[in-house]
Amino acid sequence: TWQKRKENLSHLLAALFLTVGAAWAFADRLGFAAFGFDSTIVLLTAAHFHYAGFCLLLIAGWTQRNSAVYGVLIGVPMVAIGISSSHLDGPPLLEVVAVTIMVTAGIWVGLLHLSLAIKMKFRSFAWLWFFAGLALISGMILALLYGWRYYFPIPSLSIPTMYALHGTLNAVGFA
Repeated sequence: TWQKRKENLSHLLAALFLTVGAAWAFADRLGFAAFGFDSTIVLLTAAHFHYAGFCLLLIAGWTQRNSAVYGVLIGVPMVAIGISSSHLDGPPLLEVVAVTIMVTAGIWVGLLHLSLAIKMKFRSFAWLWFFAGLALISGMILALLYGWRYYFPIPSLSIPTMYALHGTLNAVGFA
């Protein structure tokens, strides 16, 4: 069926994003400053392709919601392009639009988690779905605030703050 093919396609593309993340992790271990990014950004790019690209797309595929799958599928590479463009002094609007699309898809998946938590018969599992959904939504809100920094700067929302809060929420709370 079309739903099964779409789920398989999202899983295949998730594996592709995992490969991209592995390449960035390899570049980080070699000390290679890909595209002139500093080592922190190279490592964070690897992490984002593992969590947003692989894990989130894999889970979005299981939800079988077109908007969630396509939002993540489009959002992940767009964010990479937007950040690269901003790094090369391109228009920040590209990054802002990309982050907004990605965050919308992430929040949609988080809401689907909350919906599953409400419908779950086994309450112990329901808390896990609820916590994962809440962590993802919270992490995505932080990503949106950081992504809009060119227009609405929040000085306390720095890269170290983002990988401490946003990263922990997504890696430990959601994934």
